[in-house]
Amino acid sequence: EDKQKGDDGTPPKPQHQQPPTKQPPSSAASSRTTYATQAKIPTPKSSPHAPSLQQSIASYFDYKAIMKTVWNLTWTVTKAVVKFAIHLPWNIVFYATHPQERRDKIASIKEVARKEFDQHM
Repeated sequence: EDKQKGDDGTPPKPQHQQPPTKQPPSSAASSRTTYATQAKIPTPKSSPHAPSLQQSIASYFDYKAIMKTVWNLTWTVTKAVVKFAIHLPWNIVFYATHPQERRDKIASIKEVARKEFDQHM
C-alpha cells in the first residue's frame, strides 16, 4: 500500500504516459499545438546609456546649419521683394509713357510664354 502512494500521499502516475507532443499538421487542431515545455523568448536588455529617440534623431541634423540656411533664404527673399516693390512704380511710369517699349516688352513676354508652352506640350 505504501508503494502505491507517493511521498505526498497522491497515487503514483502510470509509467506508460508520455508528455504531450506537437500534433501533426493534418490534424484539425493544428493551430492549437501544444508542447511538452513552454519556450521562453529572451528579452534583450536595454542599455542604461541608450540615447532617447529625440537624441538619436537630433544626431542626424545640424540645427545651426539649418537655421543659418533658413535665415539666408528669408533674407534673400525679403531683399528681392523690397527691390521689386521699389522698382515697380518706376517701371509702371516708364512703360506708361513709352508705348513702343511696352509693345516690344509685351511681344517678348508672349514669345517666351509661347516657347515654354510648346516645350511642355
